[in-house]
Parts: sequence; C-alpha cells; structure tokens
Amino acid sequence: MTSGPTMFMVLSREDAVSGMREIVGPADPEEAKKTAPESIRAVVGKDKLKNAIHAPDDEMKAMSAIKLAFGDDLEFDESGKVVEKGAAPATEPVDTEIEGSRHAEQAPADSSEAPPADANPEA
Repeated sequence: MTSGPTMFMVLSREDAVSGMREIVGPADPEEAKKTAPESIRAVVGKDKLKNAIHAPDDEMKAMSAIKLAFGDDLEFDESGKVVEKGAAPATEPVDTEIEGSRHAEQAPADSSEAPPADANPEA
C-alpha cells in the first residue's frame, strides 16, 4: 500500500469517514479531477494504485486500519474520539494551540501591510 515515506493519522470528528472521503475524493484521480477537482487525489494522485491516500469507506474498515497502523496504542471514547490510553475522557475540548505560534497570529488583511514590529523572519 505504500511506495515511500508514509504518515498515519486518525481523523476524529462527527461523520469522520464520510468527511474524510469527501476531502480525498474518488479513488481514481482522473474521476476525481472531474468530480472533485480540489480533492487530494485530484491534486496529487497519479493513477488508481498511486492515488496518494488511503481512506476506508466505512467505520469498521476505519477501525481495522487504525488498529493495523497503531496497534493497541490508541483508545476511543464512546463517541469515537481518540483519547490518551488510560486517560479519562475530557469533558471539554482541550485547546492545544501554542500561544505566540505562527499559526495563531492573524495574517494582515492587505498583503502590503508590514509584519508586526516584533516579527523576525530570520527565526
């Protein structure tokens, strides 16, 4: 299933399987280019075998693929969200954003605006 470096991830959200399949597009990149031109497979897929990404088509296949990739290292709460092994489920979403990180800063509305005075492009 792989022909190079591989990244495994688990999408944990309501309707994760259908949501992920919408993002990745049809298995055939040529079909994806016609029906979902901004999908992952339309953009980077080469053919039906080298279509850039694997996305199970139902929840049972997704759970099987997760177990194959991660073994018993992941656990899920009753809603299907990934929880830390042995940890009690969180009662509220946890904010993991790092204060001051680049993605947390709002981009200027006009690209001609200068970056903030404390911005250091060399860093």
